[in-house]
Amino acid sequence: MKKTQAAEVVHLYLGCKLLYKDSESVADFIYCDQFTKDRMSNFKLILRPLSSMTNEEDKECHNIMLGEFEEKVQKQSIVHYEAEKIKYLLSKGFDLFGLIEGGQAINGGTIVI
Repeated sequence: MKKTQAAEVVHLYLGCKLLYKDSESVADFIYCDQFTKDRMSNFKLILRPLSSMTNEEDKECHNIMLGEFEEKVQKQSIVHYEAEKIKYLLSKGFDLFGLIEGGQAINGGTIVI
């Protein structure tokens, strides 16, 4: 199976932090042009492994998927709520594509910002 490349999903992480390799400085990832293929070698996304999820974040995921379940099923497809959960996890900077493991992103729990 082909590994996901950071360039394929980086646009999903707008709002996350970046670590510049040259200066070890951190910046906000605010526009996709920052992460063009030409410049990707200059920095990496700072993401969180799913294992770092707090109890509060886990409860929020549960509420997105199953809170008021009967009411949700009547109004929307369950696929809609799975997409909402993914959107929530991305907004919190979770690595959903194995970028940390593949060396294409940095584990935010291992650096001091």
